[in-house]
Amino acid sequence: MAQMTGVFPSVASFKCLYCSGGLMGRGKQRVTGLRLEVPNDTVKKLQRRDTSHWFHVGLDEQWKLECAGSSAAGGVAPAKLYQDHLNEMARLLLSHGKRMMFWANVSAGAALFDRYPELAFQLPEGVAAVPRHHLAEKTYQHMLEPFSKARVPMVIGTGIWEWQDIPPDFELTFSNIGGFLADGRKHNIFGVVNSNWSDDAQILSRSTSPAMAYAAAAAWQTAPMGRKHFYADYVYPVAAAPDVAIALKSLAQAQTDILHALGYETRFRLWDYPLYPSWLEHMQSRLDLRRKARLEAEDAEEHLERALALNHDAYTIPSLLVGASLIDCAGMKFMYAAQLAEIFSKKFGPNPTRSDVGFWLNTQGSSRDHERFADIMDGIKEIEDDYWSARLAEYTSCRMETALGRFGAEYEYWQRFQANWGKFKQEFKDKDPVPPLDAFRPWGIKR
Repeated sequence: MAQMTGVFPSVASFKCLYCSGGLMGRGKQRVTGLRLEVPNDTVKKLQRRDTSHWFHVGLDEQWKLECAGSSAAGGVAPAKLYQDHLNEMARLLLSHGKRMMFWANVSAGAALFDRYPELAFQLPEGVAAVPRHHLAEKTYQHMLEPFSKARVPMVIGTGIWEWQDIPPDFELTFSNIGGFLADGRKHNIFGVVNSNWSDDAQILSRSTSPAMAYAAAAAWQTAPMGRKHFYADYVYPVAAAPDVAIALKSLAQAQTDILHALGYETRFRLWDYPLYPSWLEHMQSRLDLRRKARLEAEDAEEHLERALALNHDAYTIPSLLVGASLIDCAGMKFMYAAQLAEIFSKKFGPNPTRSDVGFWLNTQGSSRDHERFADIMDGIKEIEDDYWSARLAEYTSCRMETALGRFGAEYEYWQRFQANWGKFKQEFKDKDPVPPLDAFRPWGIKR
């Protein structure tokens, strides 16, 4: 099956071809001209590489569909605008000998079929709807029923939960795949598309390999897929599988703890500047969670390294090790930030001496090569090296600098912070006032 899908996405996607025209004021004629020319060229190229009769065009995330019905887009009703485009894409693909699949989201994404339920009964003949959802739910029936009632063939779209968190969430992913499959079979689905998203440039897709194996195996089972012996049965040699299973359980707990400590989207929270007053207040109340996350991440690292020694699996384990190291580093960075803030708020009296400042800022804060600043900078550079190796093993150099730029910016932030701190220590005289922590931030980042 060929695909034009994802967030790059779908050059056939509604959001690219209709919404850009409507919102940018290009006018309906401009959009209409593009919407078939670009997909037609893409289909011609992709069909040479794929002999399947099916072609997945994406067409998801119509967040601004109603805006596309503005006067600039011709004032077309949103549901009709979408339906017309769907019909045109189906005809285009049929002219190339292909049948169309598309994301048909109910209670997920832009929830188009919740807003316009009549669309399920107006789909082009011969297409297959792909309801997509990535969370673990008690039931998926309501996502499938609209298309069952309309007698539309269905393939379900499960998902590997990875694109916004530091490591993949295997337990959530396995539950999503198992539950969606069980309900899907009741509605006579004829297949599964297990999606793996790489929105963020830093994602290491090989770390998701166990989830890809789980989805592939589960689709062929007549009963729910067992998890107890899954890693040994499908992914890793028997000798290494127990350590991998323990490691991934610890990694899942570490991700849960760091999520509760830092908040939603841990992959991005990792790089937040930790010394804003609003952040510090949040951090002080969650120190135990960050410590716990570090311990769980370090336990995962230990078992992954043991599995690597037993199995010599350079395909998946190095990427998983990077994820564990990043959680460990995130816990350390935000824990140290809270401790540094406490030094400034509690350790200096009204008339501090040079000795006081030397002890708290140097011995407890940062000497040139030791203590908290050095720990963070060492950790960032060590993980950057491991990340570089893991990324080159699975990707070309595309977006490499985007991914590595975050490591460089993080290192420079702490290095300049350390330099500002050191300059203050050198120039401090007895009874000088100690400025607030804000004064030491690099790049003038002050709030």
